[in-house]
Amino acid sequence: MSKSSDIIGPDDSRHSVDLEGLPKGALKAIISKLNERSQKVGKNFRGIYSIKVSDLRELVEKVVEEFHSCVILSQTASVTIHFSNNQRYDFRNWREFEEFDSSQKFWTHSVSIEIILDVIRVEQELPERYEVEISVFNIMKEIAISFGPIRISSGEIDVSPTVSMQANVKYINYVLGKNIMSTIEDWEGALEKEESSFRKTVSRLSNRFPHIGKTVGSVAGLVFAFRLGDSFSAFFPAFSEAGTYLFFYGVSFVIFSALGNELGRRVSRSLESHKSPLNFVFTRGDSIRNESVRRKNRITVRKALIYVSLIALELIVAGVSYELWGAARALFN
Repeated sequence: MSKSSDIIGPDDSRHSVDLEGLPKGALKAIISKLNERSQKVGKNFRGIYSIKVSDLRELVEKVVEEFHSCVILSQTASVTIHFSNNQRYDFRNWREFEEFDSSQKFWTHSVSIEIILDVIRVEQELPERYEVEISVFNIMKEIAISFGPIRISSGEIDVSPTVSMQANVKYINYVLGKNIMSTIEDWEGALEKEESSFRKTVSRLSNRFPHIGKTVGSVAGLVFAFRLGDSFSAFFPAFSEAGTYLFFYGVSFVIFSALGNELGRRVSRSLESHKSPLNFVFTRGDSIRNESVRRKNRITVRKALIYVSLIALELIVAGVSYELWGAARALFN
């Protein structure tokens, strides 16, 4: 790691070339070559991360290391942070991170790293420009309706980022550009992640719970109606047995099926409201927000478990009712 606090320290400029004294024509040719149209590759990452400033420093070092065999004409790097109070800060060195007042209550919308290197590869005498940008997102969505200049807002709600992190690389040489993207992918793979197996499972199954609840409710309704209709016919033989069964089957099926479907929908809504923590924690507001998210997640999980228990209770009630009606019929017979 560079001893300097710069985003790219002076010790990383050991291959830099002094352009002072070059003829204007040569400088113009170099600039024209650097502004040449380049290729671009991008990748989106959708994990749930716990990214620290030290992780960002490590990424910058890894990217710059890819140019160890090149002659570096110039190199710049900066980190930009957008906060929830609509303020933006550009950091040119790591000391600014350390000295920044992180006790503020506003939270981080996103953090972006931009690295630009103008280099000459050993096997290529002409200069080339490479640009690398990595953005980490903490997303917030506002619910609002606009009528011309009038805006009606109900406030902000937490939503999980569609994309947690995005990387873009502009390059001239395909192999070097691919190596840079591979370096970013390896760095991303080594990051601390907060995505649990529970969250993966429930996010995959959440939309199935209404169907599960409805199916369980329907079965419970049929079991309940079978014994209830059987016992009713025994107590009131004047009623048609077929008509009695149809009546109780219809009523029980509708009630239990609707109840199971509603409970399943509530399970699904509870699981879908399970929020992701922030991917990048920098301010006190970020820490407060993360704790709030974890607290709400615990509540939603408890609610989901209660609704699942009620779905199972439908079968238990139907089974117990089956035995009770059977015992009552045997007693009176």
